Amino acid sequence: ARFSGLRLDANLAGTDAVPPLFGVADIHLDRKETGLRGMSGTIRSLGISIDEETGATVRGPVAIDAGGLVDADLEITLRNPQSLAAILIELMPEARREIELGLSGLAAMGAAPTLPLRIEKSEMRLGFLPLGTLPPL
Repeated sequence: ARFSGLRLDANLAGTDAVPPLFGVADIHLDRKETGLRGMSGTIRSLGISIDEETGATVRGPVAIDAGGLVDADLEITLRNPQSLAAILIELMPEARREIELGLSGLAAMGAAPTLPLRIEKSEMRLGFLPLGTLPPL
């Protein structure tokens, strides 16, 4: 599936500075039941971009248990992390320091770093950094 020109609602995002988003999704699901709970599968490629040089792509296996908690072993590749960081700072100005600190670490990894994104019982970690908890789905 593909999408293009997706715009975030300014009221939802808190800013109208987010450019239109473009993306592609190639996801294989093994459904055992209707709904998301009990589902597992593989994200072959889930990409979101703001232009040809800037975006993020996620790949890897994912599962949602009967209680709605997520387990996943993903890889996330960032293209042009500096531009992505600028957008994140627009969306979350209160996290500016953390975003800039993360960006400084990514700078040593090149223009398109790939990082492990692990989710265990909905607890998210990017490498060794805790990101928070997903609510049950």
